[in-house]
Amino acid sequence: MTLQDTQKNPIELTVYLLKNFGPLIIFYAANHYYGLKPAIVCAIGFTMVEVLYLLVKKQPFSSFFKFSAGMTIVFGLADLILENPMFFKFEPTVTNLVTAFFFGASLWTEKTLIQEFTEKRDGNKEMTAERIQRCRWLTLIWVGYFFVKAIIYFFVAEKYSIEEALLIRSTYGTISFYILLGWSIFLSKSFLAKIPNSLKI
Repeated sequence: MTLQDTQKNPIELTVYLLKNFGPLIIFYAANHYYGLKPAIVCAIGFTMVEVLYLLVKKQPFSSFFKFSAGMTIVFGLADLILENPMFFKFEPTVTNLVTAFFFGASLWTEKTLIQEFTEKRDGNKEMTAERIQRCRWLTLIWVGYFFVKAIIYFFVAEKYSIEEALLIRSTYGTISFYILLGWSIFLSKSFLAKIPNSLKI
């Protein structure tokens, strides 16, 4: 499935997004309509269904899937079980920092996380040196996003009550995530093509 295919077929685009960002999308949607705890349960449930599906189909678990599934289940269960208000206040900061470091660490592996997503999306399309470099830049942008969001969440947790902080994160965190996701899928290619080839990471 190529990017052009997903742009033409909303159903294929939805399937692609759910395969890669399913728990996050489910969490944000459920949190908006039903609240925090139902959203956590939905995200954990969706993750478990994904795990079972891959096991039944005997498909390999990608490194990002292992990471996101682990984060969803571990932190989700902790949210449901623990009653410590400090954990609720600063957990989003920690999870965003961990995610930033995970994305960043992939810059030192054979393939970045963004390259893994791209190869899944584009199938047999050749990964040229130019495309690989674009994936590395896009990975770096996502690292910056999660790192900046972690810092903002820390100051939000310090300044506002748990209820107010949750409302702020649910609103602006959700909006910023979808903006960056949409930009990454539809608009990043033309923007990153303007970066000189001499600037390699």
